[in-house]
Amino acid sequence: MKRATIFVLTLALVIGLMAGQVFGQAKVLKITTGLTEQHPVYLANKKFGEILAAKLPGKYTVQAYANAQLGDDVRATEAVRMGTLEMVMTSSSPLTGLVPEFNVFDLPFIVPSEKAADAIFDGPVGAKLAAALEAKGLKLLAYYENGFRQLTNSAREVKSPADMKGLKIRTMQNPIHLEAFRAMGANPTPMPFSEVFTAMQQKTIDGQENPIPTIWLSKFYEVQKYVT
Repeated sequence: MKRATIFVLTLALVIGLMAGQVFGQAKVLKITTGLTEQHPVYLANKKFGEILAAKLPGKYTVQAYANAQLGDDVRATEAVRMGTLEMVMTSSSPLTGLVPEFNVFDLPFIVPSEKAADAIFDGPVGAKLAAALEAKGLKLLAYYENGFRQLTNSAREVKSPADMKGLKIRTMQNPIHLEAFRAMGANPTPMPFSEVFTAMQQKTIDGQENPIPTIWLSKFYEVQKYVT
């Protein structure tokens, strides 16, 4: 069984292609993301299917899934490694358990601009990380930008780290994220993305951090008052 993987910037697109296909029958490629059907990432997955169908007619059928229907980032990535799922678009943080070097991109403010991001990921650094993932059974195919991250909360305006003191902020289960928010005075609370809206609605947490498209399309504005 061969595996190939697509990886994207704050998102990773991971693909596991099994060798061979039934004669005369298109091979189904399932691709999943934890984001909504309106998010640019999901729309990109759909477009990928259209392009693949045009270039290799009759050979592949791409089925795009949203809203973590096939599991969160960690579970879906593991499914790709196991060969039970073909593709996943995930952020880089869940890959740190496989390749610890990805942790460097969880440091706050380390990438100052889109231009810098392109130079990093399309250059030697990106190539080195791709090779490290391949050794773990995943072949990195592409980096995709999800945007710079913004903080939202329902308690107060945040204009400085001091304003974050005591806020319960959802993060991924990532030690660098957790320590960064603790250093700024917040109370980081890791949980799956699929649980975030309900947790904010029920005031279990005060807020979260994500790029603007994710915040808008997930309708976090219905339960959050401030964005920084």
